[in-house]
Amino acid sequence: MKKKKKTERNSKFGEIKRNEASEKGLILHETIENFTIIKKLILSTRVQFF
Repeated sequence: MKKKKKTERNSKFGEIKRNEASEKGLILHETIENFTIIKKLILSTRVQFF
C-alpha cells in the first residue's frame, strides 16, 4: 500500500510538471508567432520606406 501511494504521488507530480511544460511550450509558441508577425510588419514598413 505504501509503495502504491508513493507512485501515485509521483505520477501526479509528473502530470503537474508535464502540464507546466506544455503551458511554457504554448507561451513560447505564441511569443515566436508574435515575433514573426512583428518581423513581417517591420519588413513591410521597411519596404514602404525605400
